[in-house]
Amino acid sequence: MIEVAGHNGLEVHANTTEFDHRSVWRLSERLSGAEVISYWEDTEWIKGAVEQRSSRTWERGQHIWIAQQIAYANSFLGTVKHIADYFNFTGDVRIRVLFSGLNGRNLKSTDISVYYSMDYRAHQDTKQIDFVLKAAELAAETRSSAIVSMIQPMNKLTQGPVVTADSVVRSLGAN
Repeated sequence: MIEVAGHNGLEVHANTTEFDHRSVWRLSERLSGAEVISYWEDTEWIKGAVEQRSSRTWERGQHIWIAQQIAYANSFLGTVKHIADYFNFTGDVRIRVLFSGLNGRNLKSTDISVYYSMDYRAHQDTKQIDFVLKAAELAAETRSSAIVSMIQPMNKLTQGPVVTADSVVRSLGAN
């Protein structure tokens, strides 16, 4: 439990040694929250999994894996939906996403059958996305458009393929 600006809240730190992933969640009693995470693409676990299955190398801090970003966005929005449901919140949900450390990262997939014919490399270090949606739009069946709102602006920095609601549904169905 924490107190921020006179309001009670909960702060959770998740540091996994198995996956080399860091995460911090903070939620106040006013239903204002924040999450700070490292990129899954930078974990030793992902690097090892890619390099064990193929001759390709996976350098940490160098790649963005769209399928992983979609999976993360889906999980994040699912958590926000759970919190909204728990507190019977039905209003507007304001989301701000700040990607940082993007400059020089390129699109890549851990799937050994997926190769990009072009080098989709970001030429900007940060991207902030702000959008508002209704709590009801967080339902799993309707979440794909919100995922696109989170992922496509970051993906545009690489000039990579367009992420659509249909491609989100396909990506989530493949997992």
